[in-house]
Amino acid sequence: DGTVGVATRGLVSSAAYQLNNASGPLADQVWVSNRSLAVGATETLDLLSLTDTIQGATGVQTMRQVRLVRVTNNETITGPRIVVGPSGANGWGRVAGEVGPGGELLAVQQTHAWGVTSGECAVTIRATGPTGSVGYSIVVVGTATTGPAGY
Repeated sequence: DGTVGVATRGLVSSAAYQLNNASGPLADQVWVSNRSLAVGATETLDLLSLTDTIQGATGVQTMRQVRLVRVTNNETITGPRIVVGPSGANGWGRVAGEVGPGGELLAVQQTHAWGVTSGECAVTIRATGPTGSVGYSIVVVGTATTGPAGY
């Protein structure tokens, strides 16, 4: 609804993404995590070693290429935000942005996936806002192998 003064979303969009390419490796890795950070706190995710524990079992996934990143701010009140970006000397700077309550950052590279190397593998997530914590979800889809030159 595009009416001034109406508090409903004016844009609804959906898309289907084919996360592979005939000339490159298939997207064979999916890492999903629900997380929480205290306001002012920062965490760094290493795309070469994404670790999470599900039902008592800890697993590690290595992304050599990334085809999709989705970060969702799960908060519903005004204020708590998360900032996504590269981290320090090993920063992976392909996806960056700020996500407010109920929002999401979605980046898709379906034809030529973004490469991940030991020199570019770290993503920082920082929580901002007045007080409390920020709950968020992150999905990373990629490949366990590196594609041909140019990927």
